[in-house]
Amino acid sequence: MNGYWRYWGKAEPGQEVWHPLACHSLDVAAVCECILEGDALLRKRLADLLETPEDRITPWLITLIALHDVGKFAESFQNLRQDLKLRPSTKSSNVPYCIRHDELGRRFLTEKGLFSLSSFSAQLTAEHGSEEDLLDLWTPAVTAVTGHHGRPTRSDIPWALGQHFPPSTERDAREFITDVGRLLGCAPIFDLDDYERHFDAQRRTSWLVAGLAVVSDWLGSNTKFFRYQSEPRDLGEYWQEVARPAAREAVCAAKIIPPTITLESGLFSEFFPDFEATPLQDKMSTIELGAGPKLWIVEELTGGGKTEAAMVLAGRLLAAGEASGVFFALPTMATANAMFGRVDSLGDRLFESSIEVILAHSGASLARRMRVLDAGKETKYTDGEPSASTAARSWLTDSRKSALLAHLGVGTIDQALLAVLPAAHQSLRLLGLCRHVLVVDEVHACDAYMLGELRRLLEFQAGLGGHVILLSATLPARVRCDLEKAFRSGVGMKTSPRIEEAPYPLVTAINATQTRRHAPTSRTICRRRVEVERFDLEDDVVARIVATAEEGRCVAWIRNTVDDAMEAWQMLRARLGADRVILFHARFALGDRLATERLVVRRFGKYGKPAERAGHVVVSTQVLEQSLDVDFDWMVTDLAPMDLIIQRAGRLMRHPRDGNGAVFEGPDARGKPRLGLLSPSPLGSVLSDWPAKVLPRTGFVYRDPAILWRTAAWLEQNRGFQVPDDARNAIETVYADESPLKVPDSLIDRSEQAEGDRLAQAGTASQSVLTMKTGYSADGAWFDDENIRTRLGERTVTVRLVKDDGFSEPRPWWDDPDPVVAWGLSELTVVQRRISDEVADPLSSTVRAQMPDQGRNRILLFLRPDADSWLAKAKSVSGPVTVRYNHLLGLQFSED
Repeated sequence: MNGYWRYWGKAEPGQEVWHPLACHSLDVAAVCECILEGDALLRKRLADLLETPEDRITPWLITLIALHDVGKFAESFQNLRQDLKLRPSTKSSNVPYCIRHDELGRRFLTEKGLFSLSSFSAQLTAEHGSEEDLLDLWTPAVTAVTGHHGRPTRSDIPWALGQHFPPSTERDAREFITDVGRLLGCAPIFDLDDYERHFDAQRRTSWLVAGLAVVSDWLGSNTKFFRYQSEPRDLGEYWQEVARPAAREAVCAAKIIPPTITLESGLFSEFFPDFEATPLQDKMSTIELGAGPKLWIVEELTGGGKTEAAMVLAGRLLAAGEASGVFFALPTMATANAMFGRVDSLGDRLFESSIEVILAHSGASLARRMRVLDAGKETKYTDGEPSASTAARSWLTDSRKSALLAHLGVGTIDQALLAVLPAAHQSLRLLGLCRHVLVVDEVHACDAYMLGELRRLLEFQAGLGGHVILLSATLPARVRCDLEKAFRSGVGMKTSPRIEEAPYPLVTAINATQTRRHAPTSRTICRRRVEVERFDLEDDVVARIVATAEEGRCVAWIRNTVDDAMEAWQMLRARLGADRVILFHARFALGDRLATERLVVRRFGKYGKPAERAGHVVVSTQVLEQSLDVDFDWMVTDLAPMDLIIQRAGRLMRHPRDGNGAVFEGPDARGKPRLGLLSPSPLGSVLSDWPAKVLPRTGFVYRDPAILWRTAAWLEQNRGFQVPDDARNAIETVYADESPLKVPDSLIDRSEQAEGDRLAQAGTASQSVLTMKTGYSADGAWFDDENIRTRLGERTVTVRLVKDDGFSEPRPWWDDPDPVVAWGLSELTVVQRRISDEVADPLSSTVRAQMPDQGRNRILLFLRPDADSWLAKAKSVSGPVTVRYNHLLGLQFSED
């Protein structure tokens, strides 16, 4: 019996049941082989990146994957279970397990183990090359496969290799490496004559290799398919008779192999046979795809059919074999929910077999629209080092993450941005995204920090061969230019795009060799003039809303802050009654927020019933301005940047209606669209605190007063806007460095400070994101994705609401038979400044013990009844705070 059969790789806690390390290593390699055999696109992508024939990729890669856990040979790791039989030595050992097995493995391979691979040593001899150069070429992939627990291994920790690998252990490990290399047919995939080119290729490819190692290890650790082996056997026999058949079952159950594409022509009519294509959708049905990675930036009005156009274009890429799935990234949870409803049936048109669309955001799993993969029993090596099966269960049952591996996924943009941040398992996100078409909607909603992350994501997506479609109502020229530049960098284009005037609507198409711009016409229904009427006072807005609602029309007021929205709701409620005014913002428990979202979309959506719409009002924050298909008879908005004003106006008279308020095909019977604007006058004497007199909280959200003043001045000058004709001019006048509108001197200092903050945000983003050319490596700190920020605003905490009515046991605010769902629906996110900690409560430990996650990283608020609301005590950064909550108003704060 070979010595390496005496080493355990997996074991049940507290039991003498274990799985040999040799078997587990081949299990994982077999999973990798099965994935590569079933995913032709991934195989080709790896071959293209490495500039190596496809038939040489698989043997080389599965050999490396088989060595992912070679660090478990270390005596220190084996000492974790000294009770197991067939120990490699009868001598007692006290070497502590202070270095993780993944780092042990990386060091052992690069210093000792690789020399045991016949392909490695033969290449070194045949090419008379530098040992150092050859090790450099293998190191990125070695770092990737040994970093299979979601983070790259560190190389800056000093320790002695011989302490963990004494001579007998080293001998057994090297014998295993030799036998694995021979069994799996590993052969060199690069030569030493072109060191720089191959080294760059290895580092770039290491991001995908890391993701493949993680998913292979997870599936290969599933005891449902890979049952523990009690006796040693021939390595080749185990590979053929056990590992490969089990891998086929595991991979099939995981549903990660791309299904067969059934789409044929990719024309709009094949997707949507019952609808007439818009000019934009027609363009996307016929636009030239070009070669290599591709980026499309689509700028078109709300209602112009951008989403369906993106679906058609993505479908064409799938039909051409250039992608295996689609991920839609949206700015908010509400917009992701809305998009999910639109693409839920898309899979039936694209794929031969039935698939499930996965929704990815913090509340997605609570809608029960997710797939849970049984990852086998949960085990740990130590308290701080969970096993692969534990990590797999956590990741694959969290739809925020698994959606990026699904063939069709919808989620917030944060889930995609985490792919380029030093967050655990980011390589899995990259592996999913690079095989997919990434569709990012509402790009204009990104701030400077998120745009910095998005630029890096475009660079990675391009560099790994992926495709991107960016959708936006409007984009300033400098933003569009920066996005183009990032993608060009990823494909190796040296020239930079120029900031230039462009038509509107606009489709910018970029591939590895060229950039083309197309100018489709807008739908006739979208071409209109929106009159703008400015209001100086909140009271005047309230009076107009009340009068309009009493006429039987429905109204929306979009406010810039939650506190402003709450105050407006209270004023309108006093005039119209609670049953006619809905408050919609993000400071609700998730269950209440989802219920309100469903009500708003049902009542004010395209097919909302006239009787339910008539005379009703929605007071909302920015959650209403993006991607929700809602339609109001009249609308008023707080002053905001010009692009957001145009976006918000897209919810005003969105669908033609007859005199009774029902949708119909003729001219809109409601007359011309008119938008109310709450804003101080931009004319005359402008004080340094403008617009605080009318909108005192707006400056905390939109910090550059010059942008707001130019918006107000342009609208005052033009009394409205014609879309699409005025869209480009209006936005460039507001955002261009050389704007014809001269900002009052009183606002210059604040504007320059805001611009400095914007540049600082962009700089912070560039320092926070990963760098593709360095490869998968541990440069700097890595974090759990729960502890890393994709948005640079104030730090937030997650609050969990506990209902304590004094009559029954404390329970979740939202009822559900599933406690995971119930507690999840009882959560909301608030800024840490407002709530920083909970007040000690005698019931806290008991309630936490009843929670499935024991309330980890959650602040509990024990709500007790008080008239028509519920009160709780908490701590803020400035001291004690009283919290008031009800399902109509949301969460309010008052300092004690």
